[in-house]
Amino acid sequence: MGVLLFSLVINVIVCVFCVKLGEEKGYSVALCLLAGFFGGFLALIVILLLPDQSQYQQELIHEAKAHQQEVDALKARIAQLESLQSPPRPEESAAPPEDGPCAVSPKPAGDAVFPRRTDDLIACPRCGSPVYEGKKNYYCSNKECIFTMWKNDRFFEERKVTFTPKIAAALLKSGKVNVKKLYSPKTGKTYNGTIVLADTGGRYVNYRIELPKKK
Repeated sequence: MGVLLFSLVINVIVCVFCVKLGEEKGYSVALCLLAGFFGGFLALIVILLLPDQSQYQQELIHEAKAHQQEVDALKARIAQLESLQSPPRPEESAAPPEDGPCAVSPKPAGDAVFPRRTDDLIACPRCGSPVYEGKKNYYCSNKECIFTMWKNDRFFEERKVTFTPKIAAALLKSGKVNVKKLYSPKTGKTYNGTIVLADTGGRYVNYRIELPKKK
């Protein structure tokens, strides 16, 4: 009788420790109680070795807040840059007479590679909005436009080319850029070629290689 009572007391103590440790680590109280009652010291050891769920959740919350702060800072920076790059509104001119001729703006000679591109602005080839550099990509500032050039694009990684801002600017301005020592996965050798922006307007931006013509 005394041995049974002693065993019961030990089991209750183990259950209490299992519940306390499990609750501190963010686990179910009922589950810890059952584990302690049927598992005894083995369950207590297992709970001690289990990861701390509450700490993990706090880390996730902290990471989410940090990410949101980065997004807010980026939005504020984009808004600031857009306000700086917005051209001043032209002064309103007097309306022409009803019977007088209306001025017609001359058409530019030749087709522009990128519409609405100016010399002091790298524009999106799809909508003409400013293109900015992010940590992992070059993206259009227009929220309705999905144009994005990723720095870790497989096209560049396979050819062992670092997608630098200089290359991105050249592609956006002229649609192509000459690159030396492009790596060929098939032959294992390097060669010189021209990377062409072959954008089709889809979700992902495409590129292709043009080789110099042999004389």
